[in-house]
Amino acid sequence: GDEGGGVSFKQAVGACYSLAKHWDFPRDQAMELMEKLSKSIRQFPVTSLGDAGSVAHLWSVMKVSDIPLFHHLLSCISSTRNSDILPVQLRKLVLAIRLQPGLDDDIVGRFVIWCTDQLARQLPMRSVPDTANMLTTASRLAAISRTKESYTALKSLYLQTMEASIPGRVYTTHTASSKLLNAVTLLGDADVLADLLTRLDVPRSQSHRAFGNRSVLLAFVRSCSHLTRHMRLPQETAVHLESLRKDTMMLMTEKERAKDPSCKCVSCRAKLQAAGGGED
Repeated sequence: GDEGGGVSFKQAVGACYSLAKHWDFPRDQAMELMEKLSKSIRQFPVTSLGDAGSVAHLWSVMKVSDIPLFHHLLSCISSTRNSDILPVQLRKLVLAIRLQPGLDDDIVGRFVIWCTDQLARQLPMRSVPDTANMLTTASRLAAISRTKESYTALKSLYLQTMEASIPGRVYTTHTASSKLLNAVTLLGDADVLADLLTRLDVPRSQSHRAFGNRSVLLAFVRSCSHLTRHMRLPQETAVHLESLRKDTMMLMTEKERAKDPSCKCVSCRAKLQAAGGGED
C-alpha cells in the first residue's frame, strides 16, 4: 500500500475476518471501516479463494452492498492461474455473491468458468463418495451461473466428472446416490440426470441393506421425489427414477415407511401446499 496510512493486504483481510466475528460492533462505525477496507482491498490483486471468501463474508453478514469490491474480487480470482478449491471457501464466496444483487452476469460467469476449470483438474475422483462431494461443490455454482457460457461449462464439468469417475455401472450406496441426485437437481439438466442414472447401480435387494444408517434410505427416496417434482423429465428417466424409488421403499422397515417419503425442502413444501396437499 501507500506509505503512511496504508494497510497491508494481510491486515485488511484480517480486519474483515475479525469484524465478521464481532457482531456487537456499532453498525455505523463498521460501515465506515468497511468502506476504508474496500478501498484498500481494491488496490491489491486478490489471488486466493480463501481471502476472497473471508472478505466477501463480512459484506454478507453485514448485509451491505459493494458491487465494485465484488467485481474486483471475482475478476482477480478469475485471472489467477491455478488454485485449489476448498469447498468451504467456495461456499462462503458463493453465498456472498448470491446476497449481492446487481453484479455483472459476465463477471460472475467468468468466475464460474474459472471454478469449473479448477475442479476439472482434480479428475478423476478416486471413489463414488468423492465424486458426490465434488459435484456437491460444483452444484453451488449453479445458483450463480446466469450466462450461457457458464452453464455450458458447468454442464460439461458434470458429464466429464461422471465419465472419468463413475465409468460403467458402479455399485453405489444410497448415501452417495442421494448426494449425486441432489447435486444434479441443482444443475437442473435432464441430460445429466439421465447420464447419472445409467451409471448408478443402487442396491435393490435386502441383502445389500445398509444397516448402519437408517435415515439414508429415506433421504434417497426424498431425493427421488424432489427430482420428480422439480425437473421436467423425459418419460424414460422418470420411469427409471420411479422404479428406483419404489425398490428403495421395499428395503425400508415398517417404521421407516411410516415416515413421509416426500421431500421436505422449502420449495417442495411450497409446491405441495399450492397443490392443496400440505397436510403432514
